[in-house]
Amino acid sequence: MCQWIRDGANIGCKGKFRGASTSTNAPSAYQYGAEVSDAIAAWVDKGFAYGPVSMGHVPSDAKINGIMVRPKPNGSARIILNLSAPKGNSVNEGIDKDEFPATMSSTEAWLKTLYKAGRNCWMCKTDWSDAYKHFAVRKQDTDLQWFSWGGKYF
Repeated sequence: MCQWIRDGANIGCKGKFRGASTSTNAPSAYQYGAEVSDAIAAWVDKGFAYGPVSMGHVPSDAKINGIMVRPKPNGSARIILNLSAPKGNSVNEGIDKDEFPATMSSTEAWLKTLYKAGRNCWMCKTDWSDAYKHFAVRKQDTDLQWFSWGGKYF
């Protein structure tokens, strides 16, 4: 953790998958266009994103990732950077799953935990604000996370 704070987190993408590529935004990004614009402006204001810049200021080896949206219950947009595209040259394909395992929970696992805790147990839920933005990535990985919006790049 201390190294991540000091140097940034390693995305884990290696080899040919670090090369330049371009993906398009999903229809959901345009469906929630106003919310996407608000979220990107907030990211820039908080220092989570750099931009907007013209294509001439984007590094030649940058990956331009598509964005998609899932609406949040409060009406804002959860922007998802699609690191699984383009197929055959995506950031996610360049990550060794043995070096960077990712496990997700499930409804079944949650229900088993609830059953084990028993009747009258206490529980709570935490929804992190700006999830996935708590640690910066390593400087050498920032060019893997570009995206385009409104004719500009971030």
